[in-house]
Amino acid sequence: MPKKKKSQKTNPEAAASAESADTRQNKLQTSREARIAEIEAKYAKRSAVLENNNKALTQEIEK
Repeated sequence: MPKKKKSQKTNPEAAASAESADTRQNKLQTSREARIAEIEAKYAKRSAVLENNNKALTQEIEK
């Protein structure tokens, strides 16, 4: 006799847990992306400051 396939019942706790893990993963990803954006903004600002300082020093030397 062939075995009958068991019906797949959705376990609400498992589904909630998987959804919760998904949500946590999305929050982590969003958090990482936000942190990367903050760091990039700080880097861009520092880079601009250094560039301005470099130009000012170059002009000072050329005088």
